[in-house]
Amino acid sequence: MLRFLWLKDAADCPTPADGFLPPAEISAADRERVLALLGQLTERPPTEIDLADVAAAPDTFIVAAVANDEPGLPEGIVGMATLIRLRKLTGLSGHVEDVVVDEACRGRGLAKTLMGHLHDAGRALKLKHINLTSQPQRETANRLYQQLGYERRDTNAYRLTLIP
Repeated sequence: MLRFLWLKDAADCPTPADGFLPPAEISAADRERVLALLGQLTERPPTEIDLADVAAAPDTFIVAAVANDEPGLPEGIVGMATLIRLRKLTGLSGHVEDVVVDEACRGRGLAKTLMGHLHDAGRALKLKHINLTSQPQRETANRLYQQLGYERRDTNAYRLTLIP
């Protein structure tokens, strides 16, 4: 079975999805699966994370695709996407991060479903808009975002590295 779960306590879930996984119940295996997914997303993935701490943050909403006894899929977390709520003077907005589906599970519409859950959450949280960035070489992801209604913006992206 494939389920979509918020990594949040039930009271903090913006929308129902298929359920929730409280941060206190996130296992070491869940953390390892997320690290493996991040390794598929970026050339420099973190070596360790405190998934429970990130999931419990009040303005962070992680939805995970979780496979249990699903033929052809690995067990556990096989995809995820994160919505970060930003409280600004100009209003509430969101930013999408870490959208990734396990290589063995791609082509099944999981990323589209994950993004749909983030969009539902954004509406429930009364966000004015949601932004995201994506590397140009991630052609499939960029096509998906455009199909979902995201518009390319003419802007400069800057980063200041504070901790190397």
